[in-house]
Amino acid sequence: MPLKVLVTRPQGQAESLVTLLAEHGHDVTHEPALTIEALAPPGNSLDGLAGAHAVFFVSANAARLALPLIAAHVGEWPPSLHCLAVGEATAAVLRDAGLPVVVPAQGFNTEAVLQLPCLASLEGKRIVVFRGDGGRELFAGALRDRGAEVDYIAVYRRHCNSGFRYPPDTDVVLVTSVQSWQCMAGKISGDPVILAGSERIADAVRADHGGRVLAAPSPHDMDMLATLERL
Repeated sequence: MPLKVLVTRPQGQAESLVTLLAEHGHDVTHEPALTIEALAPPGNSLDGLAGAHAVFFVSANAARLALPLIAAHVGEWPPSLHCLAVGEATAAVLRDAGLPVVVPAQGFNTEAVLQLPCLASLEGKRIVVFRGDGGRELFAGALRDRGAEVDYIAVYRRHCNSGFRYPPDTDVVLVTSVQSWQCMAGKISGDPVILAGSERIADAVRADHGGRVLAAPSPHDMDMLATLERL
């Protein structure tokens, strides 16, 4: 049954999901809950990048904003440097730049990335993570437990979108981060289903929302669609 669906991902991260949902007959509105502000990392933060073991990009926006910095600082991508992405949307940005990206076969989250073979043995190796300002420390902690040196490089900052407008006739709201939910929670009216991109996000929604909340296996487009189609 076609549904009126609200996609709340930031600009630059929503296009593929919006297209997929529309192709399956849903009436889709995109209203970003967050805005993305590009950051200029410290000039020395990319020193030695070419000698690192792996670079991990946590989102499509992280990839878009980091790639020009890497090209200017490193030049051609070193063949020995593993290029890792959290999911297919991020991987697509890297592939478009000609990089040999590796992405989990399923899961599409940092936990799945930790299962990649190139991250199994890391004693004395350096991992560089391009991400937004702030975020979960699970990934770095797990890598350090395996002996790695982990450096975070923030290339953007997320803000609540002050212009967010909630369509009052929405059937389903898609929420793919805890921060985005926190930005929109007080603006949700009616009784839509909240479809979260993970159990962790769903728990954050349930803490202050009394309506129906579902959790997809991951925020990946296909997982969100499959969960939506079961409504």
